[in-house]
Amino acid sequence: MLNVKLTLTVLKAVVLLRPGTDEVCLTVDKPSPFPPEVTADPLHMSFEVQANKGVGYCREQFGIDPEVINTRPNR
Repeated sequence: MLNVKLTLTVLKAVVLLRPGTDEVCLTVDKPSPFPPEVTADPLHMSFEVQANKGVGYCREQFGIDPEVINTRPNR
């Protein structure tokens, strides 16, 4: 099993409230995997979290309050 310690600085955190799972999107202080000619933006990472748990996950695991975007349809 690979055991590597990484150090990342989160520059921005966004939680998308979607139908189904939440999506947490992080922008970190590492370079994009694309060449500079394509984008100078830093690395963006995203992962799914249980529905309605994305904001709490960011607060508990990263100690940050994310921006929240609600993409759920109105019912």
